[in-house]
Amino acid sequence: MKTQNNKNITKMKIPNLCPLCNGPLSLITGKPKDITFRKENFKVFESYYKCDSCGEELIDNTLGDKNIHQVYNQYREKYKILFPSEITSLRNKYGLTKNKMSLALGWGENTYSNYEKGAIPNESHNSILRLIEDPIQFLKLIEYREDLFSKSELKEIEKVADKQHNNNTLSKWIEELWPKRVGSDTGYVKPNFEKFINIILFFASKEKPYKTKLNKLLFYVDFEFYKNYIQSITGCRYVAIKYGPVPNDYDAIYSWLFMKKYIDIKENLEECGVTEKITNIREPDMNLFNEKEINIIEKIYHKFKNYKPSEISKYSHKEIGWIENKDSNGIIDYQKYAIFLQD
Repeated sequence: MKTQNNKNITKMKIPNLCPLCNGPLSLITGKPKDITFRKENFKVFESYYKCDSCGEELIDNTLGDKNIHQVYNQYREKYKILFPSEITSLRNKYGLTKNKMSLALGWGENTYSNYEKGAIPNESHNSILRLIEDPIQFLKLIEYREDLFSKSELKEIEKVADKQHNNNTLSKWIEELWPKRVGSDTGYVKPNFEKFINIILFFASKEKPYKTKLNKLLFYVDFEFYKNYIQSITGCRYVAIKYGPVPNDYDAIYSWLFMKKYIDIKENLEECGVTEKITNIREPDMNLFNEKEINIIEKIYHKFKNYKPSEISKYSHKEIGWIENKDSNGIIDYQKYAIFLQD
């Protein structure tokens, strides 16, 4: 067995008690550490177990993966390498299977599948993936490989190309507000406006929250998920303002959702001034989310369901990410602050 003080850590299944002295184990999070990857140093916030009796430091597979994923995320961001969520989204956009996508690109049978699972594309493959983000370029690429596709598949690819050409995905207005690139400010996941909308609809269907509270619920869903899985759910960027963390440009986004009849906004005149409650018009589509995502969404709902807006706002003021960015109204970085989220 090797300890955290060694360069190489043996991944193992950690029991409830220390395997050396049978003492109790405590989970330690947020320890800054430099990890070398491909001859470069990257700063991570390490998590590990420490024996309360003998002081032995241990790591299991889950924590080891969380630590190394922090490195991979920073490496991808630095060298503009597509993230797994972007690679998956790219294939889904064209309605193709993983095997068919690999064949279309002239790659090995499992190459594309491995990239979706987290393998880092080499430079040439990454350049090709960046190129075919444009459906017109993808059509050109497969022009001489049409024998690989059915008529329905070709029709779907042409449909995607026409849709992008006509700019019918989101209105230009909301496209300018919603982030496009993947980075530490989006939780290293391809920003997904559809998931963001449906988390809003979920909370609105549960309690018709005030806008102030809803902003905090959205923040805690994304940052709690990042704390556990080293990526956010929606890719939304959050900023620190006077009353706590909020989605960037949240008023414009809520106005757009109101105009598109996703939500209704009810204004109330109260002692503290005019307040706004969000009610859902459409029902949330929870099929968009996997089991881990749904568990975190429900966890945050139950944790804060009895909190008043002022109470959750006060609670959020204890977050390091808000404290260190409130004076500049700055973006709250997932990689830097999610690990320190309050339990």
